[in-house]
Amino acid sequence: MKPLFYLSLLFLFFSCNEAQTETHPKNDFKLIISDNINKSLISNKQIITVLTNFLKTKNEYIYKNDYWIAADFPRFYHPYGDIFKIEKKGTIDNFYHPTLLEIIETEQDNERLLKIAFIGDDSLKIIYSLIAVKSEDYWIFKNTLDYNTKNWKKHTFKNVNYYISPSKEINMNEVNKQLEFNKSLSSFFDVKLDSIYYYSCVNPVELFNIKGIDYTTAMYFGKYGGFAQGDNIVFSGNNSEFYPHEIAHLYSNSSFRYAPLILKEGVATLLGGQGRHEYKWHREELNKFIRKKPDYNFLDCLLPFERKFLDNNETSIPYMTGALIVELLLKKYNVSELEYLFEKEKQIWHILSKINITKDNFNESLKRQLNINFATDY
Repeated sequence: MKPLFYLSLLFLFFSCNEAQTETHPKNDFKLIISDNINKSLISNKQIITVLTNFLKTKNEYIYKNDYWIAADFPRFYHPYGDIFKIEKKGTIDNFYHPTLLEIIETEQDNERLLKIAFIGDDSLKIIYSLIAVKSEDYWIFKNTLDYNTKNWKKHTFKNVNYYISPSKEINMNEVNKQLEFNKSLSSFFDVKLDSIYYYSCVNPVELFNIKGIDYTTAMYFGKYGGFAQGDNIVFSGNNSEFYPHEIAHLYSNSSFRYAPLILKEGVATLLGGQGRHEYKWHREELNKFIRKKPDYNFLDCLLPFERKFLDNNETSIPYMTGALIVELLLKKYNVSELEYLFEKEKQIWHILSKINITKDNFNESLKRQLNINFATDY
């Protein structure tokens, strides 16, 4: 079903259930069941009971849940991460309440597709899908990725398994660029990945859809984007078979697993650039920006996922801050030495103290490094 249908359904829900919503304090859990669902069916009753138990317990631990299939955790790490603590807003733990919109039959008798909306004060946060599977005499949930891509075209080249959107054809020039880049990353980190699973979507909306999200505001932030998940999965919303930034995350995970987030994004940016452009291009853009604003404070850019971009809307200043720090660290340490340092120290200022950088000289150090001509064998 289309997101537009769900938005219409939610409008009716808001109109018809206002009194019911007001009777619940915001910090109390409640699951609302749509009138579309036949509550007299035994299977639906069972699924609703298990769903209630899952929703009540999912925020306790992101890497394990009794109501979610165990095989998803080593594969995805956090298979329901998109709705982990989704209910929370500020100090209110249950501001966004779940509404079960649909229980849909699939081609398999023992499977159902569930659609859930999280809503607070007439504000829609997300519409999320999951699969209910009946195993022997009980129902359990799993991620929808395989269900949503069951008709996608699969191609395998060396260690990369491509899943290609039905809306596009595979680009072999980009595949070959990706394979060469993977080879260089394997050499740099001295690590071999047996299998990579690359989902090539035409845009971010399709990317979110295969992850089981029919609506969230993030899917409309831009025309490009993607991310890595687990140890070997890449989601690309760039209409491309070459995504060096996210692939760099996979190869760096084993060495830099304990690095601060700003440095994880920094190394992926340094090696793989951002979006459509390589690192050197973004570095030159940042250098132009700093020349115009020499007093700019990099100390304000240590949260990697803050949306602070240059005017080109393509260069993340926090990502570039992380990359410049990694440049400085690689002047003194090799990859194995950095792996030991990250595992031992973990905290960004403890790490930077090893190369004599403090909060007092942080800006000066990064701007001086930015002025050095970029030449590297990475």
